[in-house]
Amino acid sequence: MWRLDYISSENSRGFHADQESARILGESIDYSRQAQALALRLRAPAAPDTQNLPKTPVVGISEGGGPK
Repeated sequence: MWRLDYISSENSRGFHADQESARILGESIDYSRQAQALALRLRAPAAPDTQNLPKTPVVGISEGGGPK
């Protein structure tokens, strides 16, 4: 969380070290994105087993690949 504090203390512009501020802000955004993705993975239910699902052929599609 210190990364966001650093950017805030620099007034979000990185006046003294603009490249370093941009790098730290990008790193902060990336860590936040990774945390969101992990939270969604942990919350999501397990994927269902699809091996035993019935298989029905698709009706109305020609083997030729469509209209000519």
